[in-house]
Amino acid sequence: MNPKAVIFDAYGTLFDLRSAIPVCERIFPGHGAEFNALWRVKLLRHTRWCVITGRYRDLWQIADAAIGDACRQMKLRCSSEEQAEIRQQYLELHMFPEVPDTLRVLRERFTLAVLSHGTSLMLRTVAEKNGSTANSPPF
Repeated sequence: MNPKAVIFDAYGTLFDLRSAIPVCERIFPGHGAEFNALWRVKLLRHTRWCVITGRYRDLWQIADAAIGDACRQMKLRCSSEEQAEIRQQYLELHMFPEVPDTLRVLRERFTLAVLSHGTSLMLRTVAEKNGSTANSPPF
């Protein structure tokens, strides 16, 4: 086996979804970490549904549905402004600390790419937020 490329998922692999916990905690005091974890479960469920049914929806749309599902399950109230603020976290997530060095090493031997439900704008924005560029995948 002689791999020529390494393909990454962006969210949860390169970008740490837990970095959204402080915003979730501010909106749902005492429930931020639990909400964040459930939101991720709901996101994965929605993305799997898209793949299985062949009905593509980008991550921006999926994030909204997952926020609503998590709020209903936890019986939390969330205004449309708060929902937008939570969804916005997908543009502001932090990279896992080891990612920049790991990508630098891998880039020397392999072609790197990202496979994501995230839109180009989402991926470009979160990459730029982390001091990288989406023009040389995966950031």
